[in-house]
Amino acid sequence: AADATGDFSGTGEATEVRASVFLLLGVALLSLGCAKKAADVSDVSRGEEIFLRTPTAAKRFVPTSALACGNCHSHGGRVDAALSLVRVADRYPQMSKRDGRVNTLQDRIRGCFLRSLNGIAPSDDSEEMRLLVAWCQAQREGAPAPPAMVSEAARRPLKDLDAKRGQRSYQAKCAACHGMGGEGAGAFPPLWGPRSYNDGAGLGRVYTLGAFIHNAMPLGQAGTIAEDEALDIALYIDSQPRPTFDAKKSDYPGNAPPVDAIYYLAR
Repeated sequence: AADATGDFSGTGEATEVRASVFLLLGVALLSLGCAKKAADVSDVSRGEEIFLRTPTAAKRFVPTSALACGNCHSHGGRVDAALSLVRVADRYPQMSKRDGRVNTLQDRIRGCFLRSLNGIAPSDDSEEMRLLVAWCQAQREGAPAPPAMVSEAARRPLKDLDAKRGQRSYQAKCAACHGMGGEGAGAFPPLWGPRSYNDGAGLGRVYTLGAFIHNAMPLGQAGTIAEDEALDIALYIDSQPRPTFDAKKSDYPGNAPPVDAIYYLAR
């Protein structure tokens, strides 16, 4: 029985009450943990939807482009040689020479929307940003292929590359999927024109695009396009008209743009 203060200490009833309280607290904490885990899984799943189908899943930020995040970060972003995003969240904050400042993961995602998707930058507190960050943070494991980036030795001076030769290779090896006019078709994205990446995007650099072509294209046949041929194709693609990113005039503050950033030559 309780004393006048209602204290059950030292009684059997007190032990039972405490046990019941602890049990209820345990159940509540377990339920909260399960609910949080379910919410986390849902966020990652929804983030992956945005990653794979950006023009429809994040339409308000990608009103004109036909590109999705997964077009550049192919194979689900889980293969090293195809712009892998495995453990990408661990690499930020990171200094960006192009921006001239330290970028957060959110800054990097915003840059992709502005440049590679030729779209509108989502704010940190937008639902789309929150879900993409959740997806990026979940990318802890992948099946990376050995890195096979175009070597320094293979990076021939731009003057030694040939856009005409690249056009012939493009027509033979790329046009079946991406169209003779680079317009894309179905799941295959446009490579130039108004619905493609703009001239401030990372793939607007010839060596960067050449490495991607060699390492990741064609889908299922990565590495079959030789490095030199991939560079010619990249020069051809990056010589084509595409949307203008006016803010690129502020890129690389205090430094000259990289030599392969050909859209900056008139700056």
